Amino acid sequence: ANPNATEGVSLFAANNIYLSTYDASAQKFNDVSLRGVIYAQGDIQANLGHPTLAADKWGKLKLNGSMVAYGGNPATQSPGQAATGNLDLVTQQGELTFDPSYLTSLMSTLPNNLRYGCWLWVLE
Repeated sequence: ANPNATEGVSLFAANNIYLSTYDASAQKFNDVSLRGVIYAQGDIQANLGHPTLAADKWGKLKLNGSMVAYGGNPATQSPGQAATGNLDLVTQQGELTFDPSYLTSLMSTLPNNLRYGCWLWVLE
Protein backbone atom coordinates (compact mmCIF):
# COMPACT_ATOMS: atom_id res chain seq x y z
CA ALA A 1 0.00 0.00 0.00
CA ASN A 2 1.03 3.56 -0.60
CA PRO A 3 0.06 5.52 2.52
CA ASN A 4 0.78 8.80 0.73
CA ALA A 5 -1.19 8.06 -2.42
CA THR A 6 -0.66 11.28 -4.32
CA GLU A 7 -0.56 9.82 -7.79
CA GLY A 8 -3.40 8.24 -9.66
CA VAL A 9 -6.78 9.13 -11.02
CA SER A 10 -10.08 9.25 -9.22
CA LEU A 11 -13.40 8.96 -11.02
CA PHE A 12 -16.45 10.09 -9.06
CA ALA A 13 -20.08 10.14 -10.20
CA ALA A 14 -23.31 11.00 -8.39
CA ASN A 15 -24.95 8.47 -10.71
CA ASN A 16 -23.37 5.80 -12.96
CA ILE A 17 -19.91 5.42 -14.50
CA TYR A 18 -19.67 3.94 -17.98
CA LEU A 19 -16.23 3.17 -19.40
CA SER A 20 -15.56 1.92 -22.91
CA THR A 21 -12.21 1.73 -24.66
CA TYR A 22 -13.54 0.86 -28.10
CA ASP A 23 -11.47 2.26 -30.98
CA ALA A 24 -13.77 2.24 -34.00
CA SER A 25 -10.95 2.90 -36.49
CA ALA A 26 -8.99 -0.14 -35.27
CA GLN A 27 -12.15 -2.15 -34.50
CA LYS A 28 -10.77 -3.23 -31.14
CA PHE A 29 -10.86 -2.37 -27.44
CA ASN A 30 -7.78 -0.88 -25.78
CA ASP A 31 -6.31 -1.86 -22.42
CA VAL A 32 -6.85 0.30 -19.31
CA SER A 33 -4.46 0.57 -16.37
CA LEU A 34 -5.51 2.85 -13.49
CA ARG A 35 -4.33 3.72 -10.00
CA GLY A 36 -6.83 5.37 -7.68
CA VAL A 37 -10.52 5.23 -6.85
CA ILE A 38 -13.47 4.61 -9.13
CA TYR A 39 -16.55 5.64 -7.12
CA ALA A 40 -20.15 5.79 -8.31
CA GLN A 41 -23.29 6.31 -6.28
CA GLY A 42 -25.00 4.21 -8.96
CA ASP A 43 -23.54 1.42 -11.12
CA ILE A 44 -20.13 0.94 -12.70
CA GLN A 45 -19.98 -0.59 -16.16
CA ALA A 46 -16.70 -1.19 -18.00
CA ASN A 47 -16.86 -2.50 -21.56
CA LEU A 48 -13.51 -3.66 -22.87
CA GLY A 49 -14.90 -6.37 -25.12
CA HIS A 50 -17.89 -7.55 -27.12
CA PRO A 51 -19.00 -11.09 -28.08
CA THR A 52 -18.97 -10.22 -31.80
CA LEU A 53 -15.20 -9.56 -31.71
CA ALA A 54 -12.38 -12.08 -31.50
CA ALA A 55 -10.65 -12.43 -28.11
CA ASP A 56 -7.50 -10.67 -29.37
CA LYS A 57 -9.63 -7.55 -30.00
CA TRP A 58 -10.71 -7.31 -26.35
CA GLY A 59 -8.96 -5.06 -23.83
CA LYS A 60 -7.60 -5.80 -20.38
CA LEU A 61 -8.49 -3.92 -17.19
CA LYS A 62 -5.96 -3.31 -14.43
CA LEU A 63 -6.88 -1.30 -11.33
CA ASN A 64 -4.66 -0.68 -8.32
CA GLY A 65 -6.83 1.08 -5.74
CA SER A 66 -10.54 0.76 -5.07
CA MET A 67 -13.76 0.38 -7.03
CA VAL A 68 -16.99 1.35 -5.27
CA ALA A 69 -20.52 1.14 -6.66
CA TYR A 70 -22.41 2.39 -3.62
CA GLY A 71 -25.97 2.03 -4.86
CA GLY A 72 -27.50 5.19 -3.40
CA ASN A 73 -26.74 8.51 -1.82
CA PRO A 74 -24.43 7.85 1.16
CA ALA A 75 -25.78 10.88 3.00
CA THR A 76 -29.33 9.52 3.06
CA GLN A 77 -29.34 5.85 1.97
CA SER A 78 -27.77 2.52 2.90
CA PRO A 79 -25.66 0.76 0.26
CA GLY A 80 -27.85 -0.69 -2.49
CA GLN A 81 -30.99 1.02 -1.21
CA ALA A 82 -31.51 2.76 -4.56
CA ALA A 83 -31.58 -0.65 -6.34
CA THR A 84 -28.23 0.19 -7.93
CA GLY A 85 -24.65 -0.51 -6.94
CA ASN A 86 -23.85 -3.11 -9.59
CA LEU A 87 -20.45 -3.80 -11.16
CA ASP A 88 -20.52 -5.03 -14.75
CA LEU A 89 -17.02 -5.67 -16.10
CA VAL A 90 -16.65 -7.07 -19.62
CA THR A 91 -12.96 -7.63 -20.27
CA GLN A 92 -10.50 -10.17 -21.63
CA GLN A 93 -8.64 -10.09 -18.34
CA GLY A 94 -9.18 -8.19 -15.12
CA GLU A 95 -6.61 -7.48 -12.44
CA LEU A 96 -8.07 -5.62 -9.47
CA THR A 97 -5.66 -4.95 -6.61
CA PHE A 98 -7.18 -3.40 -3.50
CA ASP A 99 -5.06 -0.55 -2.12
CA PRO A 100 -6.77 1.14 0.86
CA SER A 101 -4.42 4.15 0.75
CA TYR A 102 -6.52 5.61 -2.05
CA LEU A 103 -9.60 5.48 0.17
CA THR A 104 -8.11 7.42 3.08
CA SER A 105 -8.94 10.90 1.81
CA LEU A 106 -12.30 9.74 0.42
CA MET A 107 -13.44 8.21 3.72
CA SER A 108 -12.81 11.45 5.59
CA THR A 109 -15.49 13.19 3.49
CA LEU A 110 -18.26 10.60 4.00
CA PRO A 111 -20.78 10.33 6.85
CA ASN A 112 -19.45 8.75 10.05
CA ASN A 113 -21.76 5.74 9.87
CA LEU A 114 -20.08 4.37 6.73
CA ARG A 115 -17.47 1.65 6.72
CA TYR A 116 -15.76 -0.20 3.95
CA GLY A 117 -15.15 -3.86 3.29
CA CYS A 118 -13.25 -5.91 0.77
CA TRP A 119 -14.71 -8.82 -1.19
CA LEU A 120 -12.95 -11.30 -3.42
CA TRP A 121 -14.45 -13.03 -6.42
CA VAL A 122 -12.63 -15.72 -8.32
CA LEU A 123 -13.93 -16.31 -11.83
CA GLU A 124 -12.93 -19.37 -13.78
